[in-house]
Amino acid sequence: MLLNDRQIKAAKPETTPYELKDGNGLKLLVRKSGVKTWLYEFRFNGKEQTLTIGRYPHISLSEARQALERAKEMIANGINPTTAKQEEKAARWCFKTCANKNSKDIGFVSVW
Repeated sequence: MLLNDRQIKAAKPETTPYELKDGNGLKLLVRKSGVKTWLYEFRFNGKEQTLTIGRYPHISLSEARQALERAKEMIANGINPTTAKQEEKAARWCFKTCANKNSKDIGFVSVW
């Protein structure tokens, strides 16, 4: 059964973390602290893996489903979405770090 926004908003923290499943491997983890995180469980090269999509409500249900479809396309093309996300994150960090360093060297104000 697919989740809807009402069910997600109504999910309250309990003494132990629990999951609400949306289908196709997409689920919402509700932690004791009340933080709700979108996860996608999949198999890649015979190994079970988990992709953290993001936190609700910053990532809506429809955005999580779109991210799920993108991850499925990556898997179909032989790309591990978890590794791709880590590489993208590292590239963004490197870009910000290099841009900050260079802007200080030449007197520009950083926009990050």
